[in-house]
Amino acid sequence: MADTDNADLFAIPDFWKLSSWQQQPPPLAAEERQNGFFSLDVNGDGGITFFLGTDEPELPPCNDDDGGLFKIPHLLNQLLPSVPEQTLDKQDTSSVTEPIATPSSIVDDFWLLPDDSVRPPPPAEFKSWASFEHVDVPIQAPIFATEQGPRFVDAIVAEHSDFIRPASSSETNAGEDEQDPAMLDTREYCACLLALALGRSSILFSWDDGKRAFLPMVNSARISGFSAQVLRSAERDCLECGNDSRYLRAFVDHTYTAAASTNSPSRVALARGVDSLLLTIQSELGTRGQRAHSLLQLQALVRPVASLVKFIRGLVTKLSRATTSSRTTDEHFLTMLYQETQSMEYSVVFMRDIIKQLLQLVSEPWLLFVSEWIGLSPRSKATLWTGEFQSKGFVRLDDRVWIDDMGAELAESDYFFDEERMPAFIPAEMAKNIFETAIAAQSRHINRECMRLLFGVHGVRKHIELQREFQLLGNGMFCSRLSHALFDPDQAGAERSTGIELSSGGLGLRLSSRNGENWPPASSELRLALMGVLAESYYQGRKSESNEIPASAGAGGKHELPGGMSFAVRDLSVEEMDRCMDPDSLEALDFLRLSYKPPSALLSIITPDILAKYDRVFLLLLRVLRMYYLVNQLFEDDLQSRVRNRAPRPGPSRNKSYFGHEENVCMRFRIESRQFVANIMAYFLTTGVDTPWKRFEAWLDDVQQGLAEPEQEQGTTTATNSAQADQASPDKLRERHEQALDEIMLALLLRKRQQPLLFLLQGIFGLILEFAKGSRELSRAEGTGIGGHKSSEDAALGALLTAHQVKAKKLYASFRKKVAAFLAVCRGLSEKEAESVARKDYQQQQEYQDGSRAGEGSSLSKLLLMLDYNGSYSSSRTQW
Repeated sequence: MADTDNADLFAIPDFWKLSSWQQQPPPLAAEERQNGFFSLDVNGDGGITFFLGTDEPELPPCNDDDGGLFKIPHLLNQLLPSVPEQTLDKQDTSSVTEPIATPSSIVDDFWLLPDDSVRPPPPAEFKSWASFEHVDVPIQAPIFATEQGPRFVDAIVAEHSDFIRPASSSETNAGEDEQDPAMLDTREYCACLLALALGRSSILFSWDDGKRAFLPMVNSARISGFSAQVLRSAERDCLECGNDSRYLRAFVDHTYTAAASTNSPSRVALARGVDSLLLTIQSELGTRGQRAHSLLQLQALVRPVASLVKFIRGLVTKLSRATTSSRTTDEHFLTMLYQETQSMEYSVVFMRDIIKQLLQLVSEPWLLFVSEWIGLSPRSKATLWTGEFQSKGFVRLDDRVWIDDMGAELAESDYFFDEERMPAFIPAEMAKNIFETAIAAQSRHINRECMRLLFGVHGVRKHIELQREFQLLGNGMFCSRLSHALFDPDQAGAERSTGIELSSGGLGLRLSSRNGENWPPASSELRLALMGVLAESYYQGRKSESNEIPASAGAGGKHELPGGMSFAVRDLSVEEMDRCMDPDSLEALDFLRLSYKPPSALLSIITPDILAKYDRVFLLLLRVLRMYYLVNQLFEDDLQSRVRNRAPRPGPSRNKSYFGHEENVCMRFRIESRQFVANIMAYFLTTGVDTPWKRFEAWLDDVQQGLAEPEQEQGTTTATNSAQADQASPDKLRERHEQALDEIMLALLLRKRQQPLLFLLQGIFGLILEFAKGSRELSRAEGTGIGGHKSSEDAALGALLTAHQVKAKKLYASFRKKVAAFLAVCRGLSEKEAESVARKDYQQQQEYQDGSRAGEGSSLSKLLLMLDYNGSYSSSRTQW
């Protein structure tokens, strides 16, 4: 030991040295042998002592002051039994003095020793924390009466009769038998309780119709081994379960009886679910209850069923009270049940599953109606698509009323979405999708077939092209015929005069030669002037396609155009009618409009709102058409006057002062007004109308081409057309149609925010009309003469000419000023629109780039370039 304590860092270890466990231990000292734990001197004083007790005649002496590890505690030493001292025989002494056995023969486990050499362990004791607090108090094991058997319990109950009978009951007679007369057989009593839980009458419990509850037939019924309180508790659970089952059965029967009068499918579905639940309880509880061998087993089966039936009764009661009002609908009933189901989300698992099943059953009628509405039910073909579908649920069948362009009130049956009849737990977007048949595959097929019908059977393309030709002045023949019929002064008058026969040639209104006395024209005059203009223009353009024109399409024919397109008189207010009375005003032709009534199949495509937009566009284009004809007529009249006045005439020298001077104000006014109106006309018809309409027609071509191809044979080459056809629908067609009109109105300055710009344009037109009126008066004075002497006639003509020049100078100055203001406003709107487009997101910028929409700034920039390409109005010029 001393050698190992001194460590030598540089010593070479002896690897062949044996382990200390394999070496012979050195002899122990006397003091170490006395207190050592592993001492081999078993015969010495410090040997191991078995303190559990043996049959040996003498125990080795034990020293309480021994410092060994396994010394006997003082308390345990007192508990050891005293062993009487006996003398050892010589044979025993000799056996003790025998040499110790080898270590391999020593038995380490005392449980392997013979039974006669080991004392048996002490009996088990009841351990509790109270024993540590009260060590000196003796603890007795608890004694339960039920552990001694049912007879012992019956004896105790019989001795203490107040546990089973009320105090008022009479005591049993002394001569009575030892067994209680109310004692029943356990199996029979359990069978009665099972029947009670199932809602059935039995010997012990009977149903009272007046009180609507089960009443016990024997008040003191008891079985062996249970007290009255325990039995009444078990009876109470079964009694509540039976009463609730009877209540639910009455609810089911009453609902089935009143199903025809209430007309509530959800309530009937709830009754069907409750009926199915009661049948399941009857089957399962009846089968398992018969296998119960004790009251506790039966009570364990009845309690969860009783809690379930009690919950269903409360749910039915709450729903019944809430649906007593006449205003309560199935959707409200379904909403309340959904809320109850949602509140049970974190409840007991089996109750949560059962109420989910009830919600599924109750919602079946509503889901069947939804499937019928969206077209998934076989009944949809016989109800919805044939027009026999009546108001039901969230769908309300009512008349859609509107006023057509003739002022007549029209009504048509249509389906409306009733938001109040939609369950509250359905999101608003989903509810809208349900009403609008929002199933992708179904709607795609339906829309595809509807589009095929619109393009094929109903000819929607023909009706849309009809609006383009006439409402938007897309037919050149129509523009020419209409201009001559309205404005040409060389046409024969259509007004009736006494003694004058109407010409067999063309008739016209001759607006430029009218005065306030004979304007506006009569309806007969208007009919004669415009007779055949629409029909001849329409069929003349289709002559190359059909190579024949209907005989009734000529003048005087009664061949009707699609939609009954014809001229009509617009309903005007008093103020608007006053402006129409002046033939020289811009509003002189505002009473004229085009009447069109779309077929019933196209009412969803060509709506009254779309027709109103067409009417606004036609009104503006008619004004511009009149102005275009007027400025051309002014320029033409000026050339004819210059040719007519080349020959010298007596009187004032007008050739030089009026017609020959290059800087003449009237000449400049004619030229600039003609250029302005011609550019406005070109901008309106090309950029304003033709560009958006071409985009709309290109979309129609793609859709029509995609519809012509079989759906299952669409290849990669026509992927774009197929996609357009799949996405196309009647609503989409109406949206694109309306979008094209909105773009046209935006380019034609008909939007609300463009009203100041339109007012400036109308003011410029008014100046031109006023100048044209003065020019006509001057030309009329030159051609007819003023009357009187020649000298006085020349003086009067010179005065009229001078006054016209002065007025023309003022009008020209106002014209240039208003044109400059018009261009400034256009430039401001163009720049503002360009900034707003630049701030739009990438998706909208792509939408502008692919040409699906056109911005206001791009169109107005074209107008600026056409009107002021050389900056003549924006730069400072000499004012006339």
